[in-house]
Amino acid sequence: MSCDLKIAIGGVVPHPMSGFGGGGKIILPGVTSFETAQANHRSTYRDMFTLRGKLGQGIFDENPMRFDVEEAAELTGLDFIINLIFNRNGESVGIFTGALKPAYSAAVQASKAHYLTPHVQDKDIAIANSFIKGNEAFIGLSIAYLAINKNGGDVVLIANEPSGQVVHYLLGPFGENSFGPLHQRSGIPPHVKKVIVFTEYPDLAGRGWFANSDKIVFLHKWNDVLKVLETDYPGKASIAVFPNSEIQYVI
Repeated sequence: MSCDLKIAIGGVVPHPMSGFGGGGKIILPGVTSFETAQANHRSTYRDMFTLRGKLGQGIFDENPMRFDVEEAAELTGLDFIINLIFNRNGESVGIFTGALKPAYSAAVQASKAHYLTPHVQDKDIAIANSFIKGNEAFIGLSIAYLAINKNGGDVVLIANEPSGQVVHYLLGPFGENSFGPLHQRSGIPPHVKKVIVFTEYPDLAGRGWFANSDKIVFLHKWNDVLKVLETDYPGKASIAVFPNSEIQYVI
């Protein structure tokens, strides 16, 4: 706060609650206290149902979590922001700079089209790869669930991140019986028969991000994944593939 010039550098990708990352999130939760980050997230969870349609991935214009984040960034006197958007290989394909609100707004407007994914449905199998945010691979499950046939199907989540899943002190798991104060383990929709989590880097701690269900299968060799799918679908199967499921969104 004592610095004369404050420059923020970040990336804009869809975010499960605030609509899009980037912008003032470099301040909140980036450098704020644990208590401030917790208050910001707690209010979002509290209002999740009453504010349906204003919170969630790709929802920006009237998002109250975004308003809270931008207010925090303005309080710090942020002078200049640099925000990037990315392609599927993690390469920067857009740069937006300037004052916080106009630069971030421009980045988000470009991101709305850039990350938007056609809605697909009625598939037997959905393969959801994660890469840009590979250590938050569980985010990619939401778009995969939407693609599955209502009569049932399987999801394969590729979480092939060498460092494992993120250590998240607010939302994350710490073993089987210890969690951050706002931990919420998502359930598996009834129409999804099986979720296969594939990684070549077994991450025992990261398992807690996924539902505690007999529908979850953790596999570490791709040939084993194929064997399960071939057993479940011995004939033809319709398949959706999401190359960057954790940063793709549908409306």
